[in-house]
Amino acid sequence: MVLHGKVIKLLITILMVGLSSAAYSKDYQAGKNFTVIHSTVKQPPPLVEFFPSTADLVMRLQSASMLIQLSESACPTI
Repeated sequence: MVLHGKVIKLLITILMVGLSSAAYSKDYQAGKNFTVIHSTVKQPPPLVEFFPSTADLVMRLQSASMLIQLSESACPTI
């Protein structure tokens, strides 16, 4: 009976050591990967470049409209 208890205690100890070292290894790898990613990834461009303001869009449309009018007046139709 005492031997049976010691075997169970030994198995639990082995299991706990295995779990703690696996958790440490996982945390270590996560930290290592974060360092590699952090040093190689560039900062993304600001969202303003992808989504211009409404005023900017209106100004671009007006400029395009003016260019179309100028090109139509410079090249009369035959």
